[in-house]
Amino acid sequence: GKVILLDGSIQEFNESITVAELMLEHPQQVVIELNETMVGQKREHPTALPADAKLDVNRFYAMVPLHRGKLAPLSHQEAHLILLRASVFLRSKTMASSSSKFLPLFA
Repeated sequence: GKVILLDGSIQEFNESITVAELMLEHPQQVVIELNETMVGQKREHPTALPADAKLDVNRFYAMVPLHRGKLAPLSHQEAHLILLRASVFLRSKTMASSSSKFLPLFA
């Protein structure tokens, strides 16, 4: 799995970890799951995952700031960076799955 951090860097994990583990590493931040429906759409408001949730190694997540127990609004720059990273990842994932149908030796 992959987690986009607030600074735009990406942390990868190959074994399932819990949200709590990430929250200990990144205080005052929570984890949201990113998916294709969220990227490019403003309608779906992200929801913080519970601390005991296990992250799936095949999914993509982001750390977002927490303020007074609620998701803090992201600055324009932070939101842009997260969405840019997510769209690049999701595009590359789609390309890899479609190319594996045509070129299975290179997938």
